[in-house]
Amino acid sequence: EITTDDTLIPTLSGFTGTLLINFNDWRNHNIENSGDLTIQIYPEFGNTLYPIGSQIFFTKKAESLTFSAQPGVTINSVDGLLEMGRINCGATLLKIGANEWNLIGELV
Repeated sequence: EITTDDTLIPTLSGFTGTLLINFNDWRNHNIENSGDLTIQIYPEFGNTLYPIGSQIFFTKKAESLTFSAQPGVTINSVDGLLEMGRINCGATLLKIGANEWNLIGELV
């Protein structure tokens, strides 16, 4: 019998262009890019998809992978860096407030 484990993190790959956070539920997923990708984080309105404590994982597979806070959103990261580093590096967005996220990982 094959069973699934709800603790596994599914990977979604092939993203390029722009990915909108707060409009799609990417909680507990690993996002991989296949070309230049910008992650735009929007403020929450009404019933948000992302409760505080939500995490979204990212693996840089190609080109650039950058993060952009839209007006009303704060992204906390080391030295204010918002771009992932080397190919195959990882980063995580952790929601810590209504419109506040920590970006943790290999950033440049």
